[in-house]
Amino acid sequence: MAQDTIKIPVIGYPAPVEFPAGTSQEEIEKALRLLPPAPPPVMQINDAQVDKVTGAPKGLRAALAATPKPQDKLGLVQKYFPGAMAYGDDNFVYTNPKTSRQTLVNPKGPDWGDVAEYGRIPAEILGGAVGTALGTPGG
Repeated sequence: MAQDTIKIPVIGYPAPVEFPAGTSQEEIEKALRLLPPAPPPVMQINDAQVDKVTGAPKGLRAALAATPKPQDKLGLVQKYFPGAMAYGDDNFVYTNPKTSRQTLVNPKGPDWGDVAEYGRIPAEILGGAVGTALGTPGG
């Protein structure tokens, strides 16, 4: 059976980088040179040094909200931020590549990440209400 992709492990990245089958060695080497350096992994959490304000990118927060199992959530965070670690019951710390600081994925209190994380719920409720109103026959 023919291989569909070529998988190249890269130090510091949690998963191999994949290329379409037939990609030349020269193209692979060029693409690998363009990869950003992997941020240093979180080795030990220093609670006093953790950035508890910034939070993770909104897209990651939304994806985490749709992921039910805690171990799957950690795997998802580690996919984007190698070395991320669990923090408390349902939170994670990662090394922010922009600041090189340990950063809490979901800071306490409401923030814009919560809109991405829970924003679909009001939309679903509104859509259901409109659908019910339009679908109810007049009588």
